[in-house]
Amino acid sequence: MLRLGRQQKAGEGVGIDLGPSAVKAVKLQRRGQAVALASVATVPCESGWYSASGVGNQKAVVGALMKAAQMLGGVRAAVMALPDSAVMQRSVDFPVGLSEREKEELVFAELARMSPFPVEDLRADWQVVGPGVEPETERVVIVATRHERVEAMQLIAEEAGLTLSHLDVESLALRRAALRAELLSGVTALVDAGEDTIELVVWVNGERRFDRSQSFEASRIRRDLARFLRSNEAANQMVASNQWSEAAKTDVLQPFLAKFAFEVANLLKFFLTASEGVTQIDRLLLAGGVATLPGVVEAVQGMVSPPVALLNPWVKLTVAARWQEWLPVAPRFALATGLAWRG
Repeated sequence: MLRLGRQQKAGEGVGIDLGPSAVKAVKLQRRGQAVALASVATVPCESGWYSASGVGNQKAVVGALMKAAQMLGGVRAAVMALPDSAVMQRSVDFPVGLSEREKEELVFAELARMSPFPVEDLRADWQVVGPGVEPETERVVIVATRHERVEAMQLIAEEAGLTLSHLDVESLALRRAALRAELLSGVTALVDAGEDTIELVVWVNGERRFDRSQSFEASRIRRDLARFLRSNEAANQMVASNQWSEAAKTDVLQPFLAKFAFEVANLLKFFLTASEGVTQIDRLLLAGGVATLPGVVEAVQGMVSPPVALLNPWVKLTVAARWQEWLPVAPRFALATGLAWRG
């Protein structure tokens, strides 16, 4: 959401999701009235290269970003995101008709109230997202982060030969992906399950009401599978192909999914207990790497009340034949696709 550099090519949007286990990138292209999935890329990352707290191995991360950009066709500008834990975010109502200068003054007055840091240490942006509660008002989302977090992301992008057109926030990009897939209505919860964390975000009528992150070692499924098969190579091949033998499903996959479903159910219970005025969830969406495992929807549905579905961020896109084989892992690219829509 932070506007930083040059705009991307007209009709083109590139989103890059820098995560602990991989760099995932998506390029979208507008063709007339339709939007097409132009290209997809993923580059594995090793443990310690990157985490929510920042870059751990700059040289390795830069190399992964360069490779992803080349796989997309040599792109030069992109949108990336900061984790919600690195960002302050608040929704406020402003009177309709304010000038940009007046909005800026109100934004920084709000920042002075909400931030534990001096305003001059922050990089901030804001966006009108809809009407406010009272007549003649509009709802404005304010986001802010420390200058050093922005500069660190700009630096690794520049070293990879990229310009950041925007630096978004992960929950805002996921919201955009769900909205474009026409899955954001009523009380919508989304679980983004990656390599080492589960992120829960809940929107009420499109507005973020709750978010929570907790540790969950999804990477252990690969280790458990390697022990079961007595081969790291065979385990990697089975995970990559997503074609599990019946024995591996019974001994490894199903116990893992049962644990995952239990954690998701507890997160939803925590939200409903802590939230005022919300008594039920209308829809639960699953995204991230765990969401691509066979049987995950059924496992989670057995533990929760709301209907469970995968967040397929490409459901409304034109997908050429060459990218059809990527459709089963589309939920893994929800964040990157939401970022590409921002471009």
